[in-house]
Amino acid sequence: MVGTAMMEYYDVEGQVVSKITTEMVVDYATQQSRQSLLDGDKVATTIYVTKDGAFTTSAQSGTVPMPAKETANMRESFYYGAPGLLKGELPGSVLKNLGNQTWLDLGGNKLSGTVLEITSKAAKGTFMLNNKGELIAERYPIAPVGDTISVYSQRYVLDGVLTPKLTAVFAPNGMLLFTITDTGAKANQKLAPDTFVVPE
Repeated sequence: MVGTAMMEYYDVEGQVVSKITTEMVVDYATQQSRQSLLDGDKVATTIYVTKDGAFTTSAQSGTVPMPAKETANMRESFYYGAPGLLKGELPGSVLKNLGNQTWLDLGGNKLSGTVLEITSKAAKGTFMLNNKGELIAERYPIAPVGDTISVYSQRYVLDGVLTPKLTAVFAPNGMLLFTITDTGAKANQKLAPDTFVVPE
């Protein structure tokens, strides 16, 4: 997956406090990624997840390895969203149907659906499907908030996979933390050999 997105962060009153443009490259086959955070049209920070670990790079601090716990959290991100749901078909994965649940009540609009729990290797994903079998939300931890709820909307088909245009991430108490708006995604792109080479 190759794409760009706009991230908007909110305060406790629901007002936008900051906006960040990101550029992301994710290779689910090799479980490697590169995410660049932009300041205007310049890259401020880049986060790499490679076979050797996770790293951040910037002009100010150079390349710095991420702590082991953060690295593990970054690796688990390969099991989120539709790719994580699809891993339920892999040999060795364990899938549990947890039945119908309601996760959020947003001004009378309840987020309800059938919940599946998929354990694949060391990662566990909890996914909510609507009555059409479409992925509409999932739970996963974000330090230091805890078990957040991502709600997917404005879905469209990208190379055969139903993909959200908008992701809204809520705290367990229902407070909106941030949104991610897909501003341009492409699937099955050919990547340059040095895509995940971390600068020294």
